[in-house]
Amino acid sequence: MKKAPHNPPFFSIIIPVYNVDKYIKDCLDSILIQSLQDFEVILVNDGSTDNSGEICNNYAVDNACIKIVHKINSGTASARNTGLEIAEGRYLWFVDSDDLITENALFDLEKLLKEYENISILNFTKIDFKDPELKTLTIGFPERINALVKNTENSIDGMPSNVCFSIYNRSFLLDKNLRFEQDNVFEDEFFNLKLYTNYSFNFLNTNLPLYLYRRREEENKTSLKDSKSLYEKCLSKIKLFQYVSQIKANQTNHNFLSYKKRVYAEYALYFLELCLRQDQTEYTKKTIAIIKKNIRKIPIEGNYFKTSQIKRVLYNWNPDIFVGYIKLLILIQKT
Repeated sequence: MKKAPHNPPFFSIIIPVYNVDKYIKDCLDSILIQSLQDFEVILVNDGSTDNSGEICNNYAVDNACIKIVHKINSGTASARNTGLEIAEGRYLWFVDSDDLITENALFDLEKLLKEYENISILNFTKIDFKDPELKTLTIGFPERINALVKNTENSIDGMPSNVCFSIYNRSFLLDKNLRFEQDNVFEDEFFNLKLYTNYSFNFLNTNLPLYLYRRREEENKTSLKDSKSLYEKCLSKIKLFQYVSQIKANQTNHNFLSYKKRVYAEYALYFLELCLRQDQTEYTKKTIAIIKKNIRKIPIEGNYFKTSQIKRVLYNWNPDIFVGYIKLLILIQKT
């Protein structure tokens, strides 16, 4: 007896899951209530130590569209790559497990993707919210404005830094053999940066707010107090800066140059000052050494980072003087 032909879904929604038992239900519920049901959900449980894995299993029992992979903890990039390998949908959406998608988001996306069949990527906007705001969150949908862009000059113009705010044609990613880089804190940004600066393709920008981005403030504050976390962030930003420094084609593009300066400034000044405000741990010393080794002049003008004018001048003049100045500020604050 012949098996019925397998019809792949229109969407594959890939969700890395790690210790999010407080949030994963909200995420899955926002997907499962969609009016368009032509999708699969790929949950990659990345070695969770809380109840996240059990919650995923329970949802899979009642929802045939859910696939689950349980694996040892290897990070978000590895989890997304795992999901990408087993996805069958025509289009991919990478969704974070503590975020949500808006009502009828898949219906709106399908309509656009069928209307603009020659695009490889569809970008949209997000709405930020904090945990207590979810129950009272109201979503305003502006009049839709679509802009079809031909990325023929390998430009970063219109590039989102987060892959969650894009829909990707699966065949396009597989043909280009694009994967997320592991051991990179900013794997989203690096993924899109390599994509937009290496390949020519058509993409669509729309201002529809289809993604609800949860701001977990306490977690962010905690990560900035951890020397190891700062060290990893600094290394990842250095990789981004070194990558954009090697690209010659965009050296006259204003947006590209602004991006290059911002990427460097984010670790050169911001991370350095945060490290100096901590105890002189092993990671703090490593971070300072790496930044000074990769020193570049950055412009005094412009608002690339949150710091005072005098800090920028001192840093450009001599990083050692900048270090001494910050240590003096710390000493004064303690007295």
